Amino acid sequence: MTDRTDALAVLMGSIFRLEQDGQRVPCVRPTIGHWWLADDDEMQDAAVTACLTCPALDTCRGYVALHPEDGGVWAAIYPPRRGRNRTGASR
Repeated sequence: MTDRTDALAVLMGSIFRLEQDGQRVPCVRPTIGHWWLADDDEMQDAAVTACLTCPALDTCRGYVALHPEDGGVWAAIYPPRRGRNRTGASR
């Protein structure tokens, strides 16, 4: 396995454990999971807002900081503006 694969497995394991413990991880909810990969700005806004309430946010931020993803909302960061928060200011 690669470092990226191992890191993603750690993130997915964390998400699984949180869900098993009854904590809601928004990006894996069947009714809204499509928001994270949407091209639509409103859906991306909704995904970012939901990320901010996620119990896996810190783990996700750690993953994406080391292994940036090309598409989708990750760790409350819009895909075209990695490294910027909701207002566009640098982190």
